[in-house]
Parts: sequence; structure tokens; C-alpha cells
Amino acid sequence: MSERRSELGGSTVSRLVGDAQQERREARHTRDRSWDREKRMRRYAYDLPDEVGERVKEIAEELSDRLGARVPVYDVARLLLEAGIRQYEAGELDEHINPVPHEVRLFPKG
Repeated sequence: MSERRSELGGSTVSRLVGDAQQERREARHTRDRSWDREKRMRRYAYDLPDEVGERVKEIAEELSDRLGARVPVYDVARLLLEAGIRQYEAGELDEHINPVPHEVRLFPKG
């Protein structure tokens, strides 16, 4: 092993390692990520009370225990939101409108 090291020399090894690192950096910067950008799920943020967020987490834990596999919180949030949209479209959603100047709030702030 020491014979091999002496053949290459310290500066040669450093140069080879440096070249390999440079190639990796260049490859990483030129990688086409357009497919990832197109397929990435969009994220939305909503002004929800903490109790609602905590309840969604609790439901995810309950489902995880019942199914014996981890159920992600975002899947539960999506399930509940889609169910609410279906109820709204079917005219089954009970709306509690609290008017606020320049906007209509379905729930009071707080």
C-alpha cells in the first residue's frame, strides 16, 4: 500500500480527488429538475385554529393504530378537505357566515 502511495504522490491523489469532487458539483448543478417541479404537489396554508390542526393529528394517529400502518397527517387533512368540498357541492354543508368588511368569514376570528 505504501508503495502505491509513493508512486502516485500526495499532490496527484489530491488532484484526482479534487477533480472527482468538481465533476460531482458540476453534474449536480446541470441536473434537469423540470420533471420534479411539474409533478411536485402544491402546498397550501390555511388560517386554522390550533385545535383543528391538533385534531387532524389525533385522527391520523387513530387511523394509524387502527390500520397498523402510519397514516400521514397530510393524507388525513386532504381526506377531510375533499369530504368537505363534496358536502359543499352537494349543498349539505352548514355555513355559519360572519361578515367582516371586505370579506365574508365562515368562522369568527380567534
